[in-house]
Amino acid sequence: MITIFFATQTGNAEESAENLLKHLTEGGLTARTKTLYDYQAGKLAEEQVALFVVSTFGDGEPPDDAIPFYAGLQTLAEGSLPGLKYAVFALGDKCYDEFCKFGRDIDAQLGRLGAERILATEECDLDQDVKLPPWADQLIPLLAEKAGAV
Repeated sequence: MITIFFATQTGNAEESAENLLKHLTEGGLTARTKTLYDYQAGKLAEEQVALFVVSTFGDGEPPDDAIPFYAGLQTLAEGSLPGLKYAVFALGDKCYDEFCKFGRDIDAQLGRLGAERILATEECDLDQDVKLPPWADQLIPLLAEKAGAV
């Protein structure tokens, strides 16, 4: 199963997660969306593929709904997620010095935990509707290969 996690302050990341879900299912993959609001970071070990569609709030901060998840992610032991495959689609605002920092932080933490990145992080500034379709198109064959056509 592919899980598309989202964290949003204004709703843009949730909308992008729903659009990603549509692309993946049209590409023949089975996926679901889930908010990071009430998701415990330790449960990532139970996931096969985790796609993160996350916004950055303020000056590099996670959205309010993702603060508990991110705090939990930082407490997991190094190398504790070797079976997880992931990718990050980050939304931000270039007016801030820490553009898309939360997306980069998620990527760095997952790498520290031993998860396997399957596609480079895509960073967006109000152009997520333009960048999401080609990013999703790159993901579909990679996910089919990595997850055995999940």
